[in-house]
Amino acid sequence: LTKKLIDEHAEAILGDEEIELDECGDLWPDVLQDIVRRSRDLDHLTVTMAFTCSKMRPDGFGGLAMLITGTSIRSESTHTLFDRFYKEAAANGEISHANP
Repeated sequence: LTKKLIDEHAEAILGDEEIELDECGDLWPDVLQDIVRRSRDLDHLTVTMAFTCSKMRPDGFGGLAMLITGTSIRSESTHTLFDRFYKEAAANGEISHANP
């Protein structure tokens, strides 16, 4: 985690000025990866996420699937996964169209 922050913000971190880092939005996968990297028992973690909305909106729902190993973080939204699934099924002749 320290290496990531120094790589991304070296001039600010290693300089003499006071800095403020806001990494709350996307830092947690890196924290989980650091846990996997240091663990003797874990070789990966999986994350599934659901996005919901209190109003019926076409863009208000979805999700995410993530596989975290010590060396990589793979992540796809449910929309991206379904696009890939439809293309594969259409290419295999399982369905007649690639988009629902």
